[in-house]
Amino acid sequence: MKNRKLPSIVIIAILTVVTILSWIAFSIITLATKESPPSVPKEVLAPLNPELDLQTLSDIEKRFYLESDEIPETIINPISSPEEATPTATPTSSPQATATASATPTANPSEVTN
Repeated sequence: MKNRKLPSIVIIAILTVVTILSWIAFSIITLATKESPPSVPKEVLAPLNPELDLQTLSDIEKRFYLESDEIPETIINPISSPEEATPTATPTSSPQATATASATPTANPSEVTN
C-alpha cells in the first residue's frame, strides 16, 4: 500500500476547528469564573456637600495641643511569657514639668511656655 499524505487544506481546516473549539471553551470558562462587580452603597455614591462646617473647624482649633517633647516615649519590654507581660513607660522629662505643662490647656500652641 502506498502511504498517502493529507492535503494541506485538510490540516489547516483541522487546526482551525481545534482553535475555534479551544476559544469557545476558554470564553465559557472565563465567563463562569468572572467575579461580579462589587455593590456600592448609595450613601457612598451620593455627592459630597462642598460647604465647610465652620463650627467643627473652630472646635478643632480649640483642641488641646502637646509639643513633641511633652509626649512621653513608651518602652515595652520583650515578652518571654504571657504571665510576664508588664509594659513599662519611661518619661522623657521630669514628671512635675510634664504634669504642669500638660494640665494647662491653651487655645493657641504658641502661648505654651516651659
